Amino acid sequence: MALLFVAGAMNLFWLGALAFFVAAEKLLPCGHHPAHGAGVAMIVAGCWVALRVAFQSVHRETASQ
Repeated sequence: MALLFVAGAMNLFWLGALAFFVAAEKLLPCGHHPAHGAGVAMIVAGCWVALRVAFQSVHRETASQ
């Protein structure tokens, strides 16, 4: 609920998207599938951000030399 509040305070579109996702997760008979898909997407996004930050810092170190 806190995430819905923060997203809603920032953008009404994301509030609706999160509410739709939560409703699908709770109401669909196979609700665990969207939850697993979201988990995998979050793991991939986290790895992407971590690798991007790591490569940017390496690139800055080599560019300054």
